[in-house]
This record gives sequence, C-alpha cells and structure tokens, in this order.
Amino acid sequence: MFPINTGKNIVKGASLYAIGSNIFSLGTPLRLFHLMAFHPKELLPPLADMQTAAYEQATKTAEFLKTSGFHILITFDPEKILTASCLKEESLRQMSPIVGMPADPMFVKIMDMANACSGAPIREELYYRGLIQDLVLNRGVKKVIQKIKPEYAEKLDSKIYTAVRILLTSAYFAYDHSGNNAIRGQSYVDAQVITAFFAGIRYGILKENVGLAGAIGGDIMQNIPEALIRNFYQGC
Repeated sequence: MFPINTGKNIVKGASLYAIGSNIFSLGTPLRLFHLMAFHPKELLPPLADMQTAAYEQATKTAEFLKTSGFHILITFDPEKILTASCLKEESLRQMSPIVGMPADPMFVKIMDMANACSGAPIREELYYRGLIQDLVLNRGVKKVIQKIKPEYAEKLDSKIYTAVRILLTSAYFAYDHSGNNAIRGQSYVDAQVITAFFAGIRYGILKENVGLAGAIGGDIMQNIPEALIRNFYQGC
C-alpha cells in the first residue's frame, strides 16, 4: 500500500518546487501553463527549426546505433525528416522497429508522459538525491570521519557541508546529462546541462527539508510542462 505521508510529501515537494521556480525563474512555469491553456500556437516553434532539430537528433541516433552494433539501419533515413509533412510521425515510423515500440503516436505520447512524470523522477531522485547526496556524501562520509577524526563528525551536520553535498550532487546530475550528446544536438544538451544543475540544487534542498519524496515531487513538477509541450503542443 502506498504510504499516505509519502504521497503528501510528493505533493508538498511539487508545490514548493512550483513556487520556487516561479520566484527564481521569473514566473516561467506559470507562463508555460498559461500559454498551454490559452495560446498553444505560441509554443509551436518554426517548422524549419523543428525539422533541423529532429534531423540532428535522428542523425545522432543513427551514429550511436552504428557504434552500438545495430544492423537495422537500412530503413533508417534521417534525410526523409527534412521533407516529411509531419516530421514527428516520420521520426516515429523510422525509430519504432529500432526501439521495439509500436508506431502509434498516441501510445508513444502516453508512454513518454508516464516516464516523464513518474518513472524518470523516481529513478533519478533515488539515485542522485537518495544514493549520492544522502547515502554516500552524508552517511558514508560521516561514517568514515567518525572512524578517522571523530571530533570533526559533527561539522558534517552544518549548513555549509549540506550546501556542499547539494552542489556536488547537482554538478554530477548535470554532468550525467552531458552524455545525451550521443543522441541529441550539442546546443540542446548544453541547455539541458545548465537546467539540470540548477534544478538539481532545488531537488537537493527539497531532499534535505521534505525528504526524498519531496525531491521526487519537485522533479515531477519540472517535467510536467516540458512533457506536455513536447507531446501535445509542438507539431502534428
């Protein structure tokens, strides 16, 4: 049975993250939701930009698959994306046999939304904030210090070391996103790394004040507008 307190902390973390994001990002999340509700066309980038980005990602994916030993690339033709009437459908048609998913746009959208709003946040926060920030940099380091220099152990509970743990974890979180350049364009990855670093700081603060469930809630709140725009507001 799902613990009630865990659910409350997820909602609390999501709410605090939304408030913090709107304060420190000049209301960007609220503006996104406003645009989705009342001006969805303003979220649609120029077709040429979308085709260029999709072509770049498809080419990167093809290169990555070649180095991974896949031999299904005979039907994979990124060039077709540049002339497709619906680049998303063309990308999906080509990628579905490679990733083993049906070429049903709605199925893919639902799966992406489910992953962005539950699967990915849980995996990421368990690893980065649960394992790295807490188990390794907090409990693990404290255990080592208690054996070597026990007189310094209490300093690990200070706000300064807490901030260090959050920053180190956020830097690692951002660095891991740089690996996406295997299947994404470099400009996209650069922006994602910066976003991940500052988002990681907020997740880390939630972890320390609300718990791991709060960090998961914050991660979910970060992903919701991005997933909605990606799946329902950008292109056919």
